[in-house]
Amino acid sequence: MKTRFRFSLMGLAFLLLSSLPLNAAPMTNADVIKMVQAGIDESVIITAIQKAQSGFDVSPDGLIALNQAKVSKEIINAMVTRSSERDARGRPVAKPTPAAKDTQPPIRFYVSASVVHATYSESGVSSGTGVGAAFGIGIKQRHFIETELMYWKHSRRDHNWSSISTSRPVLATYRFGIPFGSSRWGMQFGGSFGVWKRTFDNSYPDYHGGAFRTPHGDTVMLGLQTLCIFRVSDRFSAHTGIKLLGAAGNYSTEDVTLSIFTLGANFHF
Repeated sequence: MKTRFRFSLMGLAFLLLSSLPLNAAPMTNADVIKMVQAGIDESVIITAIQKAQSGFDVSPDGLIALNQAKVSKEIINAMVTRSSERDARGRPVAKPTPAAKDTQPPIRFYVSASVVHATYSESGVSSGTGVGAAFGIGIKQRHFIETELMYWKHSRRDHNWSSISTSRPVLATYRFGIPFGSSRWGMQFGGSFGVWKRTFDNSYPDYHGGAFRTPHGDTVMLGLQTLCIFRVSDRFSAHTGIKLLGAAGNYSTEDVTLSIFTLGANFHF
């Protein structure tokens, strides 16, 4: 008789649960305590918890109150599990938002423009200021391959003659990028290979009193460079750095080492 009454009570409970509307209020700790005090079977209460929309308080104070109300460990575990799963409508329970991931594509092209200032190891040669432009490709924000053209003028004096030199280096460069964690800053280190095109406007005031232009042969350049990068946005970044380049001399010039300081901006697309 007692067993038959128990099964009848379980059946009635299942019928009540199946007839609950989808928009029923969330089940709370008080609802669970009422069912426990009413003598409803533990398995029925756990099934109700699994089907109901979670409104449980599983904070330390809430768990202490449940334990004091003689709620079993199995029911409390079901409440904790349900509060971290989904509600009766299948909607995910709110959870902490994970950190945003970098959505930049693995390969990006970019163009850059910069102001350059070149200093020379040659005696009697002044420094020169000019401009530079580059086109490149970035791979996974780690590898950067670019072609760069620079232009500047400087003066040179030697005994009784002087000249104004126009420099147009063309460089192919590879750099390896090291971002500083999640910040906008980063460093790039690499090397360059290219051709240094120069033209001199020579003047001999003591002898000829005139001036003429002497085209200078192309010179191979090799060097290293370091850039500091600041990412302004997904499209724009700024850079500053130094390029150390060496060029072999010829019949009219000695071997040259250039230190080129650069400051510019990049546009990524």
